[in-house]
Amino acid sequence: MRESYSKENIMEIINKEYDIFSLKEKNFLSDIVSKILEEIMYKEREIYLSNNMFDKGNGFYDREIQTSLGKININVPRTREGEFRPKVLPDKYTRYDATFEELIKSLITSGDSQAEVIAKLRIKGLNYSEKAVEEIYESIKIKIKDFKLTELEDKYFFVYIDAYNTSVKDLKDGKVKQCAVYTLVGIDYNANKKIIGFYNVFGKENKDTWKSIFQDLITRGLKRVLVFICDDFSGISDAIKTFFPDCYIQKCFVHLQRSIFRNTSKQDCKNIIEILTQIKTSNSFEKAFNLFKEEIIYKYSDKYPDFIKSLDSKIDEYICFLNFPKEIQKHIYTTNPVESVNSGFERIRYRKSGYFQSVDCLEISFFLFIEKMNNKWKFNSIPHIKNHIYELKQIFNLRFYS
Repeated sequence: MRESYSKENIMEIINKEYDIFSLKEKNFLSDIVSKILEEIMYKEREIYLSNNMFDKGNGFYDREIQTSLGKININVPRTREGEFRPKVLPDKYTRYDATFEELIKSLITSGDSQAEVIAKLRIKGLNYSEKAVEEIYESIKIKIKDFKLTELEDKYFFVYIDAYNTSVKDLKDGKVKQCAVYTLVGIDYNANKKIIGFYNVFGKENKDTWKSIFQDLITRGLKRVLVFICDDFSGISDAIKTFFPDCYIQKCFVHLQRSIFRNTSKQDCKNIIEILTQIKTSNSFEKAFNLFKEEIIYKYSDKYPDFIKSLDSKIDEYICFLNFPKEIQKHIYTTNPVESVNSGFERIRYRKSGYFQSVDCLEISFFLFIEKMNNKWKFNSIPHIKNHIYELKQIFNLRFYS
């Protein structure tokens, strides 16, 4: 699918000249900036009222302000006496200066320490305490929690799962630790694509990890998935079958080829990959299954007993895509749709000098990137899947309602 605009991630977007953005990008960033400005102004009024006991809050008024993103509409808090005016606002008819633009970037990305944010606020004449800045951060984190609790559609054709491994600083002991971010991309019953969740896990995945993820999806409203597409993560198949017993599971065919490369000799690898190529282009599931058994399992079981035994137990999951129309098989047999999201995460990590300063920093950065991708994808369905939606719905109904 061709992208409607640049693939650059949100961190790169924020740090470029705003004037070259598309309208959708500008609207997306404008919404973020307006929300953050409103949070700051609410906090300003709270501080003002704590020092002016005889004044009271008196609702809000609309204000249109000019920024480097263009005009932004915000709700400005006011008081009954009319003496309060947020210091964060520019003078009427003026744009923000460079100092404030940097402050907005800091708050959006959560890349600066609280001390650095406080310093920037004070340059603007906003004498916030550390507690006040912490409360602003907390209000932004609440929005991430809201995203994670968003209700899901009850039916999905496909859900892709993949892990992105990165490094995060643990604020408790100051050590940089390895963290896996498991991201799920769904294709819903109308062939629309969306990132439906991301989960941070320290340490190795196991069955309990997957149980907690799938339980969360069910809690948010997901009931039926035709196919889960994933890598061969430890414990994932058992966990999927526990919560979604009637679904198909497709293990990534590309990762299977990589596994063959790692676990067999050079000549055997070449021969097996040739067989896998025939399997991938097979006209039927049954034919491919028999070819897998005869040309891989039976031929190499003595030479690589443990590895081949493992493959034998997962043949159905590696060739599941052959149960579907030819034209959409290429959209099912790999985890590419979610791996492209991971590529965006990697660009964010690179801009963070190789690791994230905290879990909050990671979550805010990834959340903004995910919001950008979801806003882009909602304008585009996947053509090959959309063209075969009737057939997919027939397969879905036979799988779950027959």
